Amino acid sequence: MKGEDSDLMVRLISDKAFINWVIRPDKDSTLYWEKWQESRPDHSETLAKAREFVLRIKFKEYRLSESENSTLLSNIISSEEPGRFKKLTGTKPTHSNDYPYIRTLLRYAAMVSIFILAAYAYRYMQDDVKRLTPQPEPVTFSKTNPKIHKSRFSLPDGSIVSLNAESSIDYIFDFQKGEREVFLKGEAFFEVKKNEKYPFIVHAGGIATRALGTSFNIRYFENEPSVNIALLSGRVGMELEKGKLDAENTFLLPGEKLIYQRENGINEKVKFEPMDDLAWKDGVLVFKNADFDEFVRRLEHWFGVDFSIEGTPKEVWNVNGRFTTETLREILVGVNFTYDIEYSIKGEDVILKLK
Repeated sequence: MKGEDSDLMVRLISDKAFINWVIRPDKDSTLYWEKWQESRPDHSETLAKAREFVLRIKFKEYRLSESENSTLLSNIISSEEPGRFKKLTGTKPTHSNDYPYIRTLLRYAAMVSIFILAAYAYRYMQDDVKRLTPQPEPVTFSKTNPKIHKSRFSLPDGSIVSLNAESSIDYIFDFQKGEREVFLKGEAFFEVKKNEKYPFIVHAGGIATRALGTSFNIRYFENEPSVNIALLSGRVGMELEKGKLDAENTFLLPGEKLIYQRENGINEKVKFEPMDDLAWKDGVLVFKNADFDEFVRRLEHWFGVDFSIEGTPKEVWNVNGRFTTETLREILVGVNFTYDIEYSIKGEDVILKLK
């Protein structure tokens, strides 16, 4: 490489703009360096070598100690002294014919020293490049549904969410952290946009559910004893944010549901019926072997009312049914055929008397 080309090589690999273009090319920088190359066709080969140098050298893995670097540079510099040249070659030059060989060796030694210095310079410049390069800000999104109201919408990453009544989510797409995170209270069905680079994680009720491109339902209300995670398609992995799930319950396959009891930590994996667990998305209220407490909670969430209970159940309730257009009054009338109750409805307040 000619002296002029060597100087250009050093200038290029020390140029922050050039390094940033090689590592993170964009439209403007690519256009600039293409025009630079067109105006200097004689230096195309040097530009290509400098680009290859930046791409292929892993400076962060460079582990030359300060003492080793000092010794190497001293040997290179002192190689012009005949008394010390022997340390490098094992032969002391005695004839004039040896000097071309010495000059060649010194030329390569100089190139080695340039390489080392450039490596250190680039290593420190990387911090400046990283600091000066604008980093994408996290993308955030929040949504809260009041009583009765349900909604369906898209997240900034293209994932689709069906959010139940009295439910909320906070969404963060953090490019630096490399994750898409959702914090859920209530119930939601997720249709996750596949992106292997950025996992999709839902935090609800002390469980982190991790997915790539899947569809699943999570139900977590603070006044309910369990967290339910039901997988419709794909695969999800789950872990407790404090503690551990049973080993066999750390993942779900389609058609499986995790039931996690928040109070005692008991967790089990069961099969589920999508027509029952996911019916709420289509405006269908489903009871399946619901006891008295679950029956009341579901009615409160569905109709946005508050129950006041007088008395205690004298028998075990086991309610089953599917309701689409029925009113609260109609449902209570139907239940009264099986269980002896009285009720009164005043706006959002419901009094239920158990006989």
